[in-house]
Parts: sequence; C-alpha cells; structure tokens
Amino acid sequence: MTTSRIAAQAGAICLIGGAMVWGAVTGKVAGTVTDPSGASVPMVSVKITNTAQGNEMKVTADEHGDFIFPSVPVGTYDILFEAKGFRSEKRTALVVDTNADIQQNMTLQVAQQSQELTVSDTAADVEVHVETASTQMGDVVAAKTMTEVALNGRSFTDLLALQPGIVPMSTQTGDSVIMAGASVQIAPSGGLNAGNQSISGQREDANGYLVNGGDVKELMNGGTTIIPDLDSIAEFRVLTNNFDAEFGNYSGGIVNVITKSGANQIHGSGFEFLRNTALDARNFFSPERSFYRQNQFGGTVGGPIRKNKIFYFGDYQGTRSNQGIDTGLIAVPSLAERSGDLSSVASQPKIARSREAAKLPMILGLVTTIIMPTINGTATMPLNTALHTSILIGLIGLIAPSAPSRVATPINK
Repeated sequence: MTTSRIAAQAGAICLIGGAMVWGAVTGKVAGTVTDPSGASVPMVSVKITNTAQGNEMKVTADEHGDFIFPSVPVGTYDILFEAKGFRSEKRTALVVDTNADIQQNMTLQVAQQSQELTVSDTAADVEVHVETASTQMGDVVAAKTMTEVALNGRSFTDLLALQPGIVPMSTQTGDSVIMAGASVQIAPSGGLNAGNQSISGQREDANGYLVNGGDVKELMNGGTTIIPDLDSIAEFRVLTNNFDAEFGNYSGGIVNVITKSGANQIHGSGFEFLRNTALDARNFFSPERSFYRQNQFGGTVGGPIRKNKIFYFGDYQGTRSNQGIDTGLIAVPSLAERSGDLSSVASQPKIARSREAAKLPMILGLVTTIIMPTINGTATMPLNTALHTSILIGLIGLIAPSAPSRVATPINK
C-alpha cells in the first residue's frame, strides 16, 4: 500500500509539474468563424488533430464565433470546422511552433448538399510563418535546418547568433569569482558551446534557457547546462524582445528547446561524422604532422507504446577523439650539458624548493632520482627544505652522460 501511495503521489506531481510548464512548450491556436456575409457563426465544432500522433482536441465556438486552443503541443495539425447548415471545412498541415500564437479564422459556406472542403498548405506556406496575433520577437529554427548545417561539435548553441540582435560574448574571465566565492573556471556544458550570448544588448546572465519547459540555465557562467543531441531536437526558438509575461524573469532573451517525441509510426535515424588530419598541413615548427581523429556517431528511434495515446523516443550520441601533440620548439640540453658540463646551470642562484629543483632534470631530459644528502647515513634535510644548486648539480652531473639518446640535439648549439 505504501509503495502504491508513493507511486500515485509521484505521478500526480509529474502531472502537476507538466501542467505548470505547459505554456512554455506549446503554442496557441485561436480564431473566429464567420459566414460569407461576415456575420459570426456560433456553436461551431472545431477539432484539431495531430497528424503524427493522432491526438485530438475539441472546442466549441462561443456566441460570437470565437474559439481558442490555449495549449497545443508542437507539431503539425489538421483542423476541422463543422456547423449545422454549413459545409464542413478542413485545414491541413497547420504547423504549430513553440510559443506560437496562430490566428486561424475560417469562413463557412452555406451547405447546398453534404460536402466537405479541404484546404492544404503548400511547402512554401509551411516554411513561412508570420505572427499576426503576438508581439513577441524571435525566430524558430527547425530540426531540418540544424542537421543540414555542418556544426563542429553538433551543438544547437552554435546557431543562436544567426538571428538579429544576438552577439556571442562573455563578460567573465577565467579568474572571475561570483556567487559567494564560486569560480567560473568549470564550463557547464563540457567542451560544447554553453551559449553565452548578448541578446538585445543585455549581459549573458540575463538570458533564460529552457528544455521542454524546464529551466536549465547555469547560474555561474550564464549559459545552458543541458545541450540535447542535435538529432533529438524538434526545434528551438529564441525570443529576443516583447515576450509574454510567463518569461518575466529575464531581461535579455529566452532560448526554448523542444525535443522530439514518438509517433504512431516507428521512425528513427542514424549518423556518423568523421574528422581527421588526412588533408591538414604540418605545423611549421613541428618536424612531423600530429594526428587527430574524431568520430561522432549515434541515432534516434521513436514509436508508439499505445497508438494515439502513449509514445516513446530515445537518442544516443557518442564522441571518440584521439589527438596527438605538436611539440613545436622546446628547450633541450645543450651539447655541453649533454656531456656533463653544467657550469651554466651552476652559476644560477639556488633553487628554493625541492619541488622546483626536481624540474631541472626534467628540463635536461634526464631520468633521475633525487638523493638526499646524508651524514653517517642520516638524512640532513627533508624534501621540502631548500636545496643549494651546488648539491643538486653535483648529483645530476654524475649521471648527465647517460642522458637518453631520444633527447633531440639542440638546433642552437
């Protein structure tokens, strides 16, 4: 009983949480139904159907012929208008984007006989969407646009600055300390672009980042903590100005990401992206070209658990990188030092700490073990005690002739 109660409570919390963020991941469809003379038609049945999932929502127009669907999930829909004494009319391929406010008016014709009129969007109409009911400014980037662009790292944040009023920037440096002493040294998104942007002239920490309605903003650096795989994103929208009151927490911009979901038909994709140095030039200061190989691979799959009701969707992306090192010009022992003559080093002042003294044989390319000076077998100084250069040089000088042959001969002798 206890387990059942906990499960029921958890389910209720999930449902309530979903209702709270619903407005951030949906669009709105509203309109007015009239007859050919322009008079409103009351009590019209309006049904909207998701073409991929088969989900339906119904409303009835009021006495003024007005109707509204306040929360319509992102997707493509058919909308059907039916009223007694009028011909049924159907609008297909209605694209609803996140935070969209679509005004869909309809004029019904008086029925002469039982018939239905279907109005379909052309491809051009689907691509171009003009906001006529909302004052918020911003653009939508669809999945096809993202995946057809070659992005190094495959991060949607690399596309944010393509919209007007957005400039990549950061007001923080590596030694910035904010939020009760917390440092910004650690990147919140790993090696990917965290999305630090100046939107409408504001600082990067004035922006908001949402993934499926959840706040994913990272408060230290001002970017996003979650970057979904590119192939799992249905679309993202950047609101740059005049956005609705539900986003009143931010004075810069809103980046709203919507991930894909399953449909009544099983669908999926696979990808593999390869980068290497096959056509790269050699570093001018390096004797040979170093190697670099990166593989990014993965895929997506989605489908129905119960048709028209429950769906699943999953994605995976793996990144494997192997990179060599271009040494360039590095310091190596001189010919005198290779033969054991360390007089040039001995003339330098003492090395303050054993930790720093241990660096000297590494610079000289020697494999050494620091031997502590002793008197009658008893150590006279601990490792953290300052060592005089004369003692250290004496120890190194004994084994300098056995320097590994792999150490390069100096160019400047």
